[in-house]
Amino acid sequence: MSNSIGIKFPFGETFNGGVIKETTTTQDAVRTNLVSLLTCRKGQRVMRQDFYSPFYDALHEQYDSIVEEMLKTEVKNKINKYIPEVDVKNIILEFDGKNTIEAKIIYSITNLSETNEVLDFTFNNSTNE
Repeated sequence: MSNSIGIKFPFGETFNGGVIKETTTTQDAVRTNLVSLLTCRKGQRVMRQDFYSPFYDALHEQYDSIVEEMLKTEVKNKINKYIPEVDVKNIILEFDGKNTIEAKIIYSITNLSETNEVLDFTFNNSTNE
């Protein structure tokens, strides 16, 4: 019997007594939840229409400082709503002008540790990693 606390995302097959991989630490569970939220496209969660990543909508916007700040605010609001135990320290964005956004999210887990975690993403029209 394992001491799992969640399901690892992206999904992967395991042969350790179950069908899918599990998370066993709070850090892994929170990281998995962030990946799930920030790679979900609009409409993928049928019963939660507002559970999606704002990054995909921003891919088609003309990049400027206003869009960047709006995107950062929207990402923070989504994380605060769905994963309130995460304290977002900083969001660093890079737009390449070819519909690709590089995002680095620096966060900590409230009441767990003061250590900052970093999550890197690349968003474009063909991938959701």
